[in-house]
Amino acid sequence: MNSRFTMRAEAPAYSRRIVRSILIGEDVEKIEAAALLTSELVTAAMRDGSRDPDLFVDVRRGHLHVEVYDSHSTSSPVRVDAGADPLEPSSPATRESALRIFDELSSDWGQEVRPDISALWFDLDL
Repeated sequence: MNSRFTMRAEAPAYSRRIVRSILIGEDVEKIEAAALLTSELVTAAMRDGSRDPDLFVDVRRGHLHVEVYDSHSTSSPVRVDAGADPLEPSSPATRESALRIFDELSSDWGQEVRPDISALWFDLDL
């Protein structure tokens, strides 16, 4: 199953509700980890890019993929891996905390930038 949602001002809280509702019946710790990571992606996307990013959620065979993207990006193509700090938060303490959360809770995460889209994403084994 996969779903797309357009985020608005209340996006971080709304994104957590979406993920929790999609993952009903999964392990509670996994649901809360997914909700937290999704909220972090949406917050970063809204802070650094579009005010109305899109949320893509895909659940298949014990695996969750969440992507938050801005389809109005004009950045040049580049692939940024997890260790390269794609979130670019405002302070070193915030950056370290965000990176630690993604490293500890997700099975993989990163950023992809193409001429037509900029996406932050994470994967989580359920």
